[in-house]
Amino acid sequence: MNARTGLAVHRLTLGTVAVLAPRLAGRLFGLDFATHTVGAELTRLMASRNILLGLGLLLDGGPRMVQLNRAVDLIDLATVADETRRRSIPTQATIIGGITAGSAAALGWTAAP
Repeated sequence: MNARTGLAVHRLTLGTVAVLAPRLAGRLFGLDFATHTVGAELTRLMASRNILLGLGLLLDGGPRMVQLNRAVDLIDLATVADETRRRSIPTQATIIGGITAGSAAALGWTAAP
């Protein structure tokens, strides 16, 4: 499996799990839905984005789609770093979010444009 397909599978898997079971996905990230009552909805929104990006890679996979995926992953990494700096997300979300965004970014950078 090449890096582009790996990234697509990564996105589709995470997205599908989070759309079908947003509370489970949120708990894996350490999110507290009792405090953040719209957490499940926000989780599903992010999941939808991942599904569409993954489908874009599988259906198109051209240089612009790879670049778009790279940009999204860099924004995700920057967001995790900023929210961690501001202490607004739990440590578990920092770790899992960093691993998730970091692995997607690594796959995206190794995918041929």
